[in-house]
Amino acid sequence: MYKEHLIKEIIKATLQVSNLLSERCSLDEFLKEYNNFYYYEALDGHEADQCQKRAISELGKVVKFHEKIQTEVIDKVYLGDKENLQQYLDAGRITGEQAFEKMKILAECYDIEKLLKKLYKF
Repeated sequence: MYKEHLIKEIIKATLQVSNLLSERCSLDEFLKEYNNFYYYEALDGHEADQCQKRAISELGKVVKFHEKIQTEVIDKVYLGDKENLQQYLDAGRITGEQAFEKMKILAECYDIEKLLKKLYKF
């Protein structure tokens, strides 16, 4: 039951990344829809029982993809006003344009289309 739920939600989240990269939605729309997916679904396994941990482990590559989307992009993107931008950039944040480019690179590295094909086969 959990594995089916997880696969469904991962497909949905992966399609959201794909939609952003295909420019079918804005970064703001993506962030609202994606809703910190990696944390929301507790994909690090910190709340999981053994069965759930096994399901997360079986989906390792796509889970790692979403971990990187979360930690390397979403957690770092700054979309606030431009007058404070430099201060946030100096503190390690990234712009919306940089976030898009990082997601594009991650999608290529993890071969997002291949990930989706595998998910549909589960």
